[in-house]
Amino acid sequence: LIHFPFCRPLFPPQPRLAHIYHHASMRNLNLGILGHVDAGKTSLVRALSTTLSTASLDKHPQSKERGITLDLGFSSLQAGDTQITLVDCPGHASLLRTVIGGAQIIDEVVLVVDVQKGIQPQTAECIVLAEAVVDRLVVALNKVDSLPEKDRVAKVEKVKKNLTKAFASTRFPSAPIIAISASPGASGTAEGSSGIQELIDAVMENAPPPRPDPAPSSPFLFLYDHCFSVKGTGTVATGTVLSGRVDVNDTVEVMATREQTKVKSIQVFRKSVERAQRGDRAGIALAKADVKKMERGIIATPSSVPSLKAFVARVSRVRFYKTPVVSRKTKLHFSFGHETSLGTAVFFRSLHELKGAQPIKPPPLAGSEEEGEEGCDLSLAEDYLYVDELTPEMADGKAAMKGGEGSHYPVYALIELETPLFCPFGAMFLASRLDLEGVAKQCRLALVGRMLHSIDEGSEGKQQINKKDLRIFRPKEKPFDVVG
Repeated sequence: LIHFPFCRPLFPPQPRLAHIYHHASMRNLNLGILGHVDAGKTSLVRALSTTLSTASLDKHPQSKERGITLDLGFSSLQAGDTQITLVDCPGHASLLRTVIGGAQIIDEVVLVVDVQKGIQPQTAECIVLAEAVVDRLVVALNKVDSLPEKDRVAKVEKVKKNLTKAFASTRFPSAPIIAISASPGASGTAEGSSGIQELIDAVMENAPPPRPDPAPSSPFLFLYDHCFSVKGTGTVATGTVLSGRVDVNDTVEVMATREQTKVKSIQVFRKSVERAQRGDRAGIALAKADVKKMERGIIATPSSVPSLKAFVARVSRVRFYKTPVVSRKTKLHFSFGHETSLGTAVFFRSLHELKGAQPIKPPPLAGSEEEGEEGCDLSLAEDYLYVDELTPEMADGKAAMKGGEGSHYPVYALIELETPLFCPFGAMFLASRLDLEGVAKQCRLALVGRMLHSIDEGSEGKQQINKKDLRIFRPKEKPFDVVG
């Protein structure tokens, strides 16, 4: 028998209908497990998991050799009518690029904190990343079994109090803090673990509301992180559906090769299915796809994802980023999914603020609850003010990207990249300074943004604009004396 991708026969002898996964009765929740290296993230995932994927629990050979997580790991558990996909993210500072790739597929975060060490450098960076991409966070205070039993309760309460103070200035002031022992005695197993059910309950109580089913017209967008070949089956890509849905026999485009191919079969955590939709962690078998050119990337509805060298975005500065962000001069690493490109930005803002008008709601994020709605808050008929530097006062985070309560007047950026980047219209992206790896206590996440329009010198179309049509100006003064 051929097994893919979660160790179950791909073409079982029973009728296919017996293995269809009914999405209507099952909710999906992608839970990111973040924290400093050695905080116990993988041990927690091991304690939580009931189903493992082809990429779970440090299966990377070097992960086993070095004893740390080097790549994203995936596993799952079921809580009531909710299928929870656990995304185990690396904690080492040098692996921020990998964490950014995983951050864009998660709905909620569990931040793992070592009770003996508290908030460490990468813990703080994980909080910043969580602020940029999610609305819900739960803290898992791990390794409480390492505390002397007689002082344990008092020590845990003291650390909880300190963490509550630290989170008061973040977007998660009321984040639940659950004391756990994921792997008592550093045994490497989940035997004897404690606080796990309480943590699951907190995750479910804190979870975002269920997503509505995607509209049939919503483009399919699949971010895959692992790819392999199965003899007699073809190429298998495993990843997360960010938007839309895909059915068996649908035609899709592999962005890495720009080739179109058919979907032969789909599995969602050991279940053969006819369809995968937004939020699902799935394995997709493709016909005639070259696995050697598909390490990780995007699979999508044909012609729905542009390759960008320049685009206009709505942006916000990450408030913990302390280095100046200057138009035309500051080079940043722009990331969507697992792709990253170096580039610069020219910042500009609407004159609505100067005129006393109300800020305009931006278009919906790709994959958001409002997905499929039309609209854009950038008008080619309007004049825009050139911004020399994106200041800390222009930091309004994910709320501004979604037009939520407390959002400021919009700030835009004309972003020009050194190498093309695949990014769908309306998608959220992150900009960072990955070259600052060796700088202690330095936040490397600089911007969170949302792609609005691609730039094409000779283009026409609703979501493509000509760079020359942007009306960006700088006010100038010329003092003079009136004699008379």
